Amino acid sequence: MKFTFQEQGFSFHNDTAMRIADSTVYALYRLPHGSLQRAQLTPACCQVEQASLHDVHGAGQRVTLTQQQGRGLNLRFTLQHYPHHPFLLFRLSVTNLSPAAIHLHELVLLEVAPGQLTTGAPDAGLGFFKVGWHSWAYSGLRTGTAREPHTLFSRLSRTQYTNPITPLPERPGEFTSEGWALLAGEREALLVGLASQADQFGQVSACCRPGALSLRLATQADEVLLASGASFDSEWGYLQILPLPDPDPARDYLCVVARQMAARTHLTPQPQWTHWYHFYQSITAHQFIANLDAITSVRAQVPFQVIQLDDGYQTAWGEWTTANAKFPDGLQHLSERIRSAGFTPGLWLAPFVIQPGSWVDREHPDWLLHNAKGRLVNAGYFYQFFGRALDATHPQVQEHLHTLVETLTRQWGYRLLKLDFLYAGALPGQRYDAHLTRAQALRRGLEIIRQAAGDETFLLGCGCPFGSAIGLVDGMRISPDTAPSWEPWFDWAPWATRLLKREPSPPALRNSLRNTLNLSCLHRRWWWNDPDCMLVRAQDTRLSEAEVRSRVTLTGLSGGMLVDSDDLTRLPAERLELLSLLTPILSPGGQPLDLLQRDMPELYHLPMHGAAGSWHLVSLFNWQDCPAGKRLSLAQLGIPSGRPVYVFDFWAQRLWQTVERELFFPEIPAHGCRLLRLCPLDVTDPSRPLLLGDTLHITQGLEISDWRADPQHLELSIMELGRVAHGSFWLKLPSRQAKATCNGESLNLIAQGEDIYRLPLNFSGLTFVELLLSGS
Repeated sequence: MKFTFQEQGFSFHNDTAMRIADSTVYALYRLPHGSLQRAQLTPACCQVEQASLHDVHGAGQRVTLTQQQGRGLNLRFTLQHYPHHPFLLFRLSVTNLSPAAIHLHELVLLEVAPGQLTTGAPDAGLGFFKVGWHSWAYSGLRTGTAREPHTLFSRLSRTQYTNPITPLPERPGEFTSEGWALLAGEREALLVGLASQADQFGQVSACCRPGALSLRLATQADEVLLASGASFDSEWGYLQILPLPDPDPARDYLCVVARQMAARTHLTPQPQWTHWYHFYQSITAHQFIANLDAITSVRAQVPFQVIQLDDGYQTAWGEWTTANAKFPDGLQHLSERIRSAGFTPGLWLAPFVIQPGSWVDREHPDWLLHNAKGRLVNAGYFYQFFGRALDATHPQVQEHLHTLVETLTRQWGYRLLKLDFLYAGALPGQRYDAHLTRAQALRRGLEIIRQAAGDETFLLGCGCPFGSAIGLVDGMRISPDTAPSWEPWFDWAPWATRLLKREPSPPALRNSLRNTLNLSCLHRRWWWNDPDCMLVRAQDTRLSEAEVRSRVTLTGLSGGMLVDSDDLTRLPAERLELLSLLTPILSPGGQPLDLLQRDMPELYHLPMHGAAGSWHLVSLFNWQDCPAGKRLSLAQLGIPSGRPVYVFDFWAQRLWQTVERELFFPEIPAHGCRLLRLCPLDVTDPSRPLLLGDTLHITQGLEISDWRADPQHLELSIMELGRVAHGSFWLKLPSRQAKATCNGESLNLIAQGEDIYRLPLNFSGLTFVELLLSGS
């Protein structure tokens, strides 16, 4: 099949040398007890129909190619283009015309063999940006000479970290990605993926070796039973060519998926505390209540709202309403205690995982997922046991899930549920309903949980195949577990630490930050990103102060959920201050500008627009294991050449002006960063008051809700931050004399030279600041 962007009247208006030719579209299926069969689309044998359309993406055109067959599979290939959007959607549909039922294996929407895809650039310069099956799996850039990331934990974790039926490439330059991927050259990128992801898991596979460039997009049908006369639609494929550089290359694609699947982003998460990364499973009711009291005492500094009980309370995995001896008063009483203290209760559970010996395992073995030989499916290793998986297509399991969640939320008052290890609902196996794919089974389980919890309960997914949860969860963990160590660290086995320190998925701050950077683009498009917990403590940790600041910086700039997991009874005031800088959550989220240049980006950019004007927030990271110098090109940020720029170093609290086009920072600590606020000077109105620096909030200006300025007067309002706030503004004022008040009380305005002043502030609640300026 010849597949070009000019085919059938479609035109992307892209100035690009890339073309796709001779793409192959086909379906793989099995007859009962038979071998794999292939039904391939032959364009010359197709009936072609054209029509106009209007859907969630707007007005467009549709072309349908139908291939009629007397027996076997009937194929229908649909392409949709929208004149005002730079992408193409396409879908393969099959109908079983044979007299017997078949098992559908895979639908291939696009397959381009080596030599049929040209890029206009040397193949060796290509990068493949891949996405993991869920948060714990590696997401990032691979180059033509690299290998697909593998884990030495494969025997224990193959089902936990990766899609268990997706083949893992072994050869250099061969990669696979779940859901979507970017194939990037020097000047252009090709984004390929699935615009809908509710019914099947899909993969983008590519070979990036020089001279062997190939590409494939397919969806997994999981051997579902397709009765005679029945039809089956693939997910919608997506194709887009975009010029580079682009600060947000996945923008159009992610918005298409969000519209297609009605993503949920309307519930704003509140600052949260959980015990996990300090007490782990040893948590007791006494320790939990002690921290609840500590949270109450520090609430003026860090306005926590949600208190979440994590793993360690249950009698067994699967027995989520029965507390063990460490929680003698039970979960309902604990929820009441949290609410009486003025907080919202949250609870962790793994709804699809069952522990051997638990009541479900003993009394309802038919609820569990079995393989073709009748053996229980292994859901993975869970600290002390190998787990089992619930079959969410079983009617009694669905009733059980509904009752469980309704009890926890509507009856006991837990208004945040952290749903962990959700991949267990999508493992391969023999299901009660053989007509549903693994993706549909998982989504059905999540739909029941959402229905039982109600629209206002915040659902946080974790260990969850991404596509199945869009439109159902409010937040999603996007990274592996963090840890109080930079690299994976195992106290029980130092030899394992040395062997596994480069592993991309085990708990480690480095692994958590990598995925937070690379999947930052999902934030507030598919859900609220959860970058995992903050660990700001100075004791019981192997993290340096520079590493803690890197975590605070990226969490604040990326706009993700704020969850702390320290023992607050032992946390000093200066460490609490790091958390207060992130409250409330204000950042809309930025992007790494070198996403398609390295697997762990170093340059994170957030262009800001607020009442106080426009500025740039930039974090420059050093991920090396030793101090290193880093350069920052202002042209890369879109700042015009020759324009004076004020630079404020947030952590150093240092301000300077420059006209240089490149900034050099000679020694950034290992795993540390520089957080910079850059404010270009308005040369057309140099007398206008400007905000140049801000240590009240990590966004350095978004907390200002109103700004009214002229050469003689400056009035600004600061929003309710939910805490006692203290810090300073650095202001450029066209005056040699100024008087400042905050809510009517005089302030000390400290001159810094060259019309620059520092204004210290200490306040709570809505705040009004006024400055009277006299002429120079």
